[in-house]
Amino acid sequence: MANPYDDKDYSALYENRYNESLWSGDTIFELRTIEKNNGKLWCDFACGTGYHLSHVIGNFERTGIDLSETMTSRCKDDRVSMINGDVLTWDTTDRFDLVTNFWLGYSHQKSLYRVLKFFDKMIDITKTGGNIIVAIFNGDGKFFNLPYRHTAGAGGDFKFESVQWSYTEHDRPELSYTCICPHPELVLEKFIPHFENYKIFNRTNSEYGVKSDGTGSGKELMIFENKIG
Repeated sequence: MANPYDDKDYSALYENRYNESLWSGDTIFELRTIEKNNGKLWCDFACGTGYHLSHVIGNFERTGIDLSETMTSRCKDDRVSMINGDVLTWDTTDRFDLVTNFWLGYSHQKSLYRVLKFFDKMIDITKTGGNIIVAIFNGDGKFFNLPYRHTAGAGGDFKFESVQWSYTEHDRPELSYTCICPHPELVLEKFIPHFENYKIFNRTNSEYGVKSDGTGSGKELMIFENKIG
């Protein structure tokens, strides 16, 4: 199977299929949330085509990093400084007021360990007092329907840490990828100790997490505020 993100035709249809169309409501909510951080140094992890970086309104210094040059080459916005590379090995002294990740970009790692290291990197390059915004897979209760922690049959402590699946594009069966998504409570465990406050938006308390056809999008938006020095 080929990697969709290295396919030029796929990169051309990506924005309409995943940032617009059925998921346009989530995208608009994300853009408006970013804009509340106007005037900040902003880095978008696994930024793909740079859709968010190009569509946000405001005075930002905009940086994006993504492994796929095919995807990043589609960004023609001169305001965006684009980096091709692996976020886990990105050697930088830069620190940002705002660090973001959307459309489960974190999930395309080869192990849960690497997914959590992805989050560590987001935390590391966030300035003291800075914020992180990350869109998390919650499965609308269809996947994470077991408690994150419970006692196993033999009396030990059980943690339901993640789900993993493969996905093939319906109109391009040769294009497939694997997603590893940590339990939302594991995500909170990773971020909360480093920030003063956090907020969660999903279909139970906001317009986020709902597709244009009224069904759940399977996502929730986590915002971590004021990184502790």
